[in-house]
Amino acid sequence: MKTFLLSFDPLSNSIKATQLLTFIQESRKVSQYYAPFVGAYVIKSEASIHDLQEAFAGIFDQTLFMIVEMEQGAVGGRLPINMWPFVNGQVIPALGWLQNQ
Repeated sequence: MKTFLLSFDPLSNSIKATQLLTFIQESRKVSQYYAPFVGAYVIKSEASIHDLQEAFAGIFDQTLFMIVEMEQGAVGGRLPINMWPFVNGQVIPALGWLQNQ
């Protein structure tokens, strides 16, 4: 399972947060997700970055976005301490735990 960071412009008028969340929840390409802050999702997927890019291009239409594969151990920043195992691929918490954060 690979970890990706999806980043997008949350102020864009072309996509609503609820539309994107529904798309992520229903996508077969996304196994688990976590939204650490507005405009970003950390995503777990077996899909390639190319496949994810194609999938998200449809929902984002003309809105700018980027998706980056996160390399285990090469990610830093400030997140809740219990989020780092998920980001670094060491442990995949239960989806319910992620949604309640």
